[in-house]
Amino acid sequence: MQNEVALNLTRLLKNYICSTNGKGIRSALVAAFNYWLKVPESVLSVISSVIQMLHNASLIIDDIEDGSHLRRGKPAAHCIFGVAPSINSANYAYFLALEKLSLLERPESVKIFT
Repeated sequence: MQNEVALNLTRLLKNYICSTNGKGIRSALVAAFNYWLKVPESVLSVISSVIQMLHNASLIIDDIEDGSHLRRGKPAAHCIFGVAPSINSANYAYFLALEKLSLLERPESVKIFT
């Protein structure tokens, strides 16, 4: 039961963070680099997803560290869900990103974590 509650809270937090639209700069950069690199779509999708996950997780932590109450004009995640669940969700996103990169079966792709 406790695990279900934690997972539901994590999903709610993820959905909330994703609903606060950013400027799309990271997606545009990925597309721009891919103009030259020609990365297969399946790999590019993973890379884009990981970049977004790491960025959102870092924003959650940054808002807590700075004591920010707003993110993109909406209440910061920790103001709604609490500090501990927000930190846990950010950490979960870091590990989920690592897992996604490991599925690419390219050891150099996980070097961003070391």
